[in-house]
Parts: sequence; structure tokens; C-alpha cells
Amino acid sequence: MKKVPLDSLSQTEAKPEQVSQSLGISGIQVITDHKASVRRRVIWVVLLLLMFSIMTWQVVRRVETYLDNPVAVNTEVTHEKYIKYVLPHSIE
Repeated sequence: MKKVPLDSLSQTEAKPEQVSQSLGISGIQVITDHKASVRRRVIWVVLLLLMFSIMTWQVVRRVETYLDNPVAVNTEVTHEKYIKYVLPHSIE
């Protein structure tokens, strides 16, 4: 199949195979490739679903951890009228 940039296609002309070729997820390219064996396509579907599930689980866990451990920050600003500044000694 010839790779065609999506910019050169209108929305009605873009086929799923062409869209999948422009994506950065290589498994999608294999899944939509009708020349690939069914076994290979099924393995890629299972792998992508598994990895997407793990990613979703990790994101949910991180959000839960963030919400369960609130961080309170108290800042106090003091304004000094005069600041004593000492010039550093010259290095010779």
C-alpha cells in the first residue's frame, strides 16, 4: 500500500488503512493491514488492549494517589527595608 500524507486527502477520501499508516502506533498499522495474517492481527489487538488497560490503570492510580495526599504550602513574605550586602573579596 502506498503511503499518502493525510493532508493531501479530503475527509471523504481517507481510508482507515491510510489513517493507520500516518499514526505513530505501529500495532494499528498491523491491525488494519488486510495482508497480515489473522493470527498476527489478533495478537496485536490483544497486546494493544492489554497495554491500554495497564496505562489506564496506572493513570487512575496516580490520580488517586495525588488526591489522597494533598499538599498544603504556606508561604510568608517578609519585606526588609534595608538589605545588608557584603561584597566578595577579590580573587588574585
